[in-house]
Amino acid sequence: MFLVLLRLVVHFISIAALGLWAGIYPEVYYHPKGTQFTMLKAAARLPLKRQGPRALAVLAFLYLLSAFIQSGYVTPTQIIGGVLWLLLCYMLSQRLGIVTVLALSFAISVLWAIVLESVPTHDSFNFNKSAYLLSSGDFSQPFFSKSAPTVAYYAVFHWLLGSEHVTGYIASAAAWTGGAAFVYRTILHCIDDQRMARFISFGLALCPAFVIFSTTPSSEPVYFLLSAICAWLISRHLIRRGPFPYLYVALGLVTGALFLTRTNGILALLICLLVIGVGREAFLPKCDRASGASDERRFRRRLALCMVVVASFMSIWFAHGYLAWVSGQGFQATSSPYGPVNLLFGTSIHANGRYNIPDLELAGYRGANKLPLAQANEKARKIAVERIVGNPVDFVRFALTDKVSQLWDKDYFFFNEAAGIRNRNVELDQWVQYRVLAGRDSVYRVTFLLFLVFLVREIWRPSRLLSLGVIPFLYSLPHVLVEVAARYHLTMLPFIIVGSMLIANDLWSRRSEWLAVVRRQRLTWLDNRAA
Repeated sequence: MFLVLLRLVVHFISIAALGLWAGIYPEVYYHPKGTQFTMLKAAARLPLKRQGPRALAVLAFLYLLSAFIQSGYVTPTQIIGGVLWLLLCYMLSQRLGIVTVLALSFAISVLWAIVLESVPTHDSFNFNKSAYLLSSGDFSQPFFSKSAPTVAYYAVFHWLLGSEHVTGYIASAAAWTGGAAFVYRTILHCIDDQRMARFISFGLALCPAFVIFSTTPSSEPVYFLLSAICAWLISRHLIRRGPFPYLYVALGLVTGALFLTRTNGILALLICLLVIGVGREAFLPKCDRASGASDERRFRRRLALCMVVVASFMSIWFAHGYLAWVSGQGFQATSSPYGPVNLLFGTSIHANGRYNIPDLELAGYRGANKLPLAQANEKARKIAVERIVGNPVDFVRFALTDKVSQLWDKDYFFFNEAAGIRNRNVELDQWVQYRVLAGRDSVYRVTFLLFLVFLVREIWRPSRLLSLGVIPFLYSLPHVLVEVAARYHLTMLPFIIVGSMLIANDLWSRRSEWLAVVRRQRLTWLDNRAA
């Protein structure tokens, strides 16, 4: 019975994903026979079949433009700093190999953490403690945390290197640099220009925000690493490199780990199903179709591959829930047993959607009226729903203004969380904080601005890179309802950096064209003035 239900769910998801894509790109599927193709033909008649990509790009542009404005405009100093960083990445990409820069990035991150002498606090402390206990043989620890894959990842390093603080530094730095390496391999599958691939990868490896946050054991670097592996696997599918079914089993396992690391990782599964279901020709127009295969046969093969991915995803999801149940936490459907409290914080207008003690006491998570976790979760869920239903207009206004600002803000707690507890000279701390954050803000603001230019190009001329512009938009959507903090946009920052590096490389490669246009305009202006 379970297998029958699973098959129906997989079939429905695959058809829905294919139908959505057919509504955007109707030329991909058309067949007069078969129920599946009849559904796709109907979906292809949607009003947005031609304007779908442009509409998605417009929505992403408007949201991110709002975030850019609400979190503060870019200053001339920041522009200069960001441009210098881009030039540094470009110069290195012309002279150094990818291995050299990845090693340099790893060394800088670890040395920065050692010099800073950071000690894990808050969630980082809990991750570090749980990882150490897991490495010592306490296998219930991952299911008492907010992210079992994060605990497991750091536990491997604790088991190999010991429980010192430097172990956490090495593990975080390895995740960031490892993710940049997988991005490099992914880009090489899509383009032939190795220098451009190095330029983009160097931007990720040398991003100041990642270097600053490499001092903390947290879910963000693990999420980035898993996202990069997922992108690498799906790129291997597109170029038909990878033995069946191991490639698709691996895709399911990695997307499952992403979902269990942070809940919005479920989007990776949906994107993979969409890419596999649509077919290579939608993303690589020049590729050869499978010779002698009918449309219906190709459709059934793609559906089977999607089922393999979903079955693999479900296996790791079910295993996680079962192990949590055995550990005494009950069957956990998501990465964290504290989902309702995140929703409670996200609806808290007085706290700007952030973590706060009054809400914890109100729901019974702590304080004199503390309740068991299940009852506190139920109470938190009811309070959150009442806040939304009671005043929906104010909630929507709050979700699209104050919460957006908090999510994408240049929050100084970003640095403080990374720094942890330090017994150092206060004046030195303030000097370091100001200089480091100034550099981080310069890169962050300039890359954000370039990413908006990238989206404008996608609006003007939609391409297969559109998903790059939409993914950060999709990843940020759950935060309309749940808790926000400035560090949460770290999971979206890699997409912004890659998009900004793509448009920066495009603008640089066309510099002669731009200069020619400027010269022509100058001559026209001089001729008009002389006349």
